[in-house]
Amino acid sequence: MIGEARRGAPRECWFRLRSRWVMAAVRSPTLEPRVRELYPDYQTEPPDRKPDPAQKVALEENDGGRPPFRIRSGSRVWETESPGAALTRFELALGELLVVSARRGGLHPLHAGGVATEAGALLLVGPGGSGKSTLTAALALRGYPILGDDITLLEGATGRAVPFKRLIKLIPPSQELLGLPNRHGPGKELWSDSALFHPRELGSRWASPAPIRQVVFPRRSETGSGVLCLLSPSEAMRRLLDQLLFRSTVPGTIFGTIADAVKDAGFHELPFSRALDAAHRLEPLLSARPDRGERGGPEGTPPERDGP
Repeated sequence: MIGEARRGAPRECWFRLRSRWVMAAVRSPTLEPRVRELYPDYQTEPPDRKPDPAQKVALEENDGGRPPFRIRSGSRVWETESPGAALTRFELALGELLVVSARRGGLHPLHAGGVATEAGALLLVGPGGSGKSTLTAALALRGYPILGDDITLLEGATGRAVPFKRLIKLIPPSQELLGLPNRHGPGKELWSDSALFHPRELGSRWASPAPIRQVVFPRRSETGSGVLCLLSPSEAMRRLLDQLLFRSTVPGTIFGTIADAVKDAGFHELPFSRALDAAHRLEPLLSARPDRGERGGPEGTPPERDGP
C-alpha cells in the first residue's frame, strides 16, 4: 500500500519485481490518484534498502509554475503543460524501469499475454495487433488467472512464466466482443481509445509463476480459421526470440535460457477472426499433454487425432 506522505513531500510508490525494487515519487495532487489506479498491485511498503537513483522515476507538479509538470528518470528530465502528456511520459518511464529492473533480476520480458493454471502456463506470443489482449481477456472471463496481456516475464533460473502486473488494455471493439462495458478507466489520459481492466473486473486474478506448457502464436485475420496448427520447435524458437524486448542488448546465452524454459511445451499457431471461438479452442490446451511439431502432422497443419 502507499504510505502516508509528509505535507509537501512526494508520495512514494514502491514497485517490487521479485527481489528488485523501483520507486516512483509522486508530488502531484492532480495525477497521484491516477498513478494509484494504474498500478494497484505494485503498491507496497518501502523496502529496507533504498533503490539506486537509476531505479527511480519522479512526477512533480509545480504550483503556479510553467510548465506545471516535470518527470525525472535518472539523468533525463521532461517538462510539459499537459497532464495527459505528463502521465503518458511518466507511465513510459516507469514501464522502462520496471522492464530493466526485471532483466537485472534475471527476468526476461517477452511480448506475450497468457494465463496459467496448476498444470502450467499458456503463453500468447506476438506483436501488437495479433490479438494477445483480447484472447487473454476472453480466457480470464472463463476464470483463468492472468500472466499479462502484453508483457510476460520469463524467469531465467527456473524457466517459469512470471506475471507482469499491469492493467489489461482493451480497445472498444474487443470490449464489445467480450461483452465488457465501454468505459473510461484509470488510463483515459493515456489511451483515449481504450479502457483498462484489473483481472478482478474480469472475474479473474493474477497468476502465480508457472512452468510453460503451451506456446501459441495468435494471428488475427478476417479469414482466420480458428484452427490450431502445430509449429516445429525450431520455428517457434525463432518467433519467440523475435518477440523478446530489447533483443539487441540481451546476452547470447538467452537462446539456451529460452530453449530450457519451453523444452516441455507444445507450439501452435492460431489464425483467427472470432476471438471467443479461438478462446474456446485454447481451453483444452490448458489441461492437455504438450504436443510439438515433430509429434503431430506436418508443420503448420492441425495435429492428427486419435480415433474418430
